[in-house]
Amino acid sequence: MQPYDPLHYENLAKSVVQALLGGPDVALPPEPFEGAGVYAIYYHGDFDGYRSLVEASEVSPIYVGKAVPAGARKGGRSPSPGRRELHHRLKEHSESIDQADNLRLEHFTCRYLVVVPVWITLAERFLVDHYQPVWNVAVDGFGNVDQLPQDYPVSAYFGV
Repeated sequence: MQPYDPLHYENLAKSVVQALLGGPDVALPPEPFEGAGVYAIYYHGDFDGYRSLVEASEVSPIYVGKAVPAGARKGGRSPSPGRRELHHRLKEHSESIDQADNLRLEHFTCRYLVVVPVWITLAERFLVDHYQPVWNVAVDGFGNVDQLPQDYPVSAYFGV
């Protein structure tokens, strides 16, 4: 048996994920808040394509993602006070879902966690690896909306 290493990738990621999953499950989008971090989106509706997700014994997210501080990809330092990167990201997802003809926004909830920036990508990767959320692994484009052509059909985000 290997000795316990609290600084091992998996143990660090689990601590952030436990904090996220221990938080409240709230309507999507949540009330405005400040900060960057990670989130999980859950579906609770009656769309046949997601029946197995809703009826599963373990509640699993349909999508997980992150929102990093502005400038982080270019080596930006700490987040600026008053920034709402994580809330903005959840609001963008809400708007995308609301455009779909076969899904209702009120069937979605989310959990989110404002996180010190260095841990954001670590937690997101762990969540994707662990849960394999359908919109992360089977639906291209939902998390990268800005990169899609403007005439890309919204229904394509949701595999319909």
